[in-house]
Order: sequence, then structure tokens, then C-alpha cells
Amino acid sequence: MFKKIIAASAALIMCLSVSGCGSKKSSSQSSEAGLPSDIVISENGVSQVFEPEEGAEDYDLGSYRYSKSGIKLYYDEAEVSTELMLELEKYFTCFQNRDYDTYKDMLYPSYAKYFEEFLQRDYGYGMETSFEGHCTDLRNNMITEITGHYPDEMDEETGSNEYTGDFTITRIRGEALELSEGETADSRIQNFLSYLDEVFQRDYYNELKNDADELDYFTFYIMAQGEDGNEHLIVSTFDILFAKKDGKYYTFG
Repeated sequence: MFKKIIAASAALIMCLSVSGCGSKKSSSQSSEAGLPSDIVISENGVSQVFEPEEGAEDYDLGSYRYSKSGIKLYYDEAEVSTELMLELEKYFTCFQNRDYDTYKDMLYPSYAKYFEEFLQRDYGYGMETSFEGHCTDLRNNMITEITGHYPDEMDEETGSNEYTGDFTITRIRGEALELSEGETADSRIQNFLSYLDEVFQRDYYNELKNDADELDYFTFYIMAQGEDGNEHLIVSTFDILFAKKDGKYYTFG
């Protein structure tokens, strides 16, 4: 349903980059992180639903809720729960803030154990180094969005030292998987985890399926404000798996 977010986001980014496109109030609220002072967050961790006014810069993105951090969350509770959206926000905020301790706490325990063993065995480093790699990849995505050049392709003339790639998440979209004919959510999860069977040298899919209380797999998008002051789509049409165990959600990767 929301694959059009890519086109809509591109149009929004253009608006935010050009003076005078839309109202000043809408532009400020769209591009700045932080919770507006008049927004009330309920006990479930999000605000009421907001509908952008017709003609607003973010009108085509649809309705949203605010989280307590001021990030706009776009989702249908029939497809992705509020709890999962907040976990997704927490997970990607780890990369924004380089918060390794929270990241590690969010990984499914058996995955964290086996992944650490794999990295040490095959690469000679651990999960903290892998985490830093994820942080760098996202920052490289941001630099590419801002400059049109991947950092490795840049030199001093194209601005290689101008940006760090640091970002502040502004919007997150979650939606149900788009399944092909004959596909099921379970088959997609099995396919997603299939590479771990070889990496971990065990039948990890069935081990996880038997151990976890619940598995949730869905598609997401991340928009963030870069050092140029504009919003950019830094993650588009990616899938993520969460597993629930003893009342707590965990993820992988």
C-alpha cells in the first residue's frame, strides 16, 4: 500500500530543500526532531493520530502518531502494532546514537551468542565492531543522499570531509509484508534466516521457532534529518524480524 512513500518522500524532500514550498509551520515540524510542546503521549507510548492538512508538505505520507522522542510513526495497527513500532524506533536510535549497550540488549540471546562466536571464529572481531559497521553504513547512506556520491567515490573537491553522515531520525514507516503468490509470512521468515543455518552451523530457523513465543516480520522505511538540515530517506523497503520471548521483543542483525 505504501510503496508510494518513496515518491512521496522524494517530493517532500524537494519541498524541504526549497524556500517557500508549503507553510513555514509545516516545514519546521517536518524537519526538526523533538516532541512539539502541545503533543500529549498516552500510556501506550504514542500520541493520538494526526492527519496532515491537504496541501501540507507531508500530506501524501498519510496519518501518523508521535512517539515521545518526537519521531513521526506511520503505521496501521492492523498491520504492525504500536509496541513493535516503538521497538523499531528504539533499535534504529541505537545506530543514530552509537548506543552499543542498548543494541546488544535488543538482540535475541541465542543470536547474540552464536553471532559473536561466528565473528570471532571467521573474522577475528566481535559484535561491537560489527555494530560500528552498521553505524557507518547508515552514515554513508546519509552522505550519499546529501551529496549524490558514496563516500569512497569522493575526494576533497566533491566534499569528502564536509559531512560526517550523522543523522536524526524524523519519520519511521512500518507496514505488512508484500507477499508474492504462494508466499507466506512464515516462508519469508524461513528464507530470511536460512543463511544463519550455515553461518551458525545449526538449524537456527527451527531452533528459534521452537524457542520464541512469537515471530513478527514486516517492512519498514526510515527518514532522517542530515547535516544539511533536510530530510532524507536513508532506509527504504527493508524487512525486519522481531521475536518475542517472555514478554520482551528482540531482533536480529
